[in-house]
Amino acid sequence: MKSRQEFFQDFFIRLIKTGFTVKELFENDMVAEIYAGPALFCCITQDGDIVYEDYNADQELQLKQTAAETRQALDFCMETPYRKLEQMDTVSLAGSIYFKVFESTDAVMLCRYCELFGYEFVTCTKASGSHNKRKLYKELRFYDRQAAQESFLLRGGFATQSLSPNLTVQEIGFMIECLTKYVMLDNDLDGGTESRINGMIQKMEAVLPESPSVSPKQFFIEESI
Repeated sequence: MKSRQEFFQDFFIRLIKTGFTVKELFENDMVAEIYAGPALFCCITQDGDIVYEDYNADQELQLKQTAAETRQALDFCMETPYRKLEQMDTVSLAGSIYFKVFESTDAVMLCRYCELFGYEFVTCTKASGSHNKRKLYKELRFYDRQAAQESFLLRGGFATQSLSPNLTVQEIGFMIECLTKYVMLDNDLDGGTESRINGMIQKMEAVLPESPSVSPKQFFIEESI
């Protein structure tokens, strides 16, 4: 899975090749100080923000072009992922403002644009109960839209992990249907075998996701550009 650490590693190597000096910090919310000659040009935060200390337009252009090269090399999301993104509700998370792409009873999927990373996606678990001041937790960050959507579908209960790499949810459902028909049609089936089959059916049904009244799958298809 693509990560911030992977981005910074590639980005800093490219900056050094263009003539900048990079002093990695990883202290508090800072990741690095970027120097142009002896002067401190800017600081880079862990969230991908740029804080300029000695602003220069040409150096800014060079830095942003280098960031674009890193995004392209790592295949980070650079194009607007959803047509109506800026019309969606916003939510604050870890000091940044995100658009709420979709929400279920248990999870939420967020998205924001970042100067360095491009489009960043986050899936979170929703905290239950009014006594919890923090409403979202267990954040997972993605820089690939498809991976983020799959994470949300799984965390929101719209999908489930396969029992094996070659066994899908649809195939599990088909097996349940076949076993149910077998129990109904075989008049010679003894009670012990029937009980074992019913137990197998219950176990398979337990791993299948509930069918929500509204699924985000069609939303992802319709809103994607």
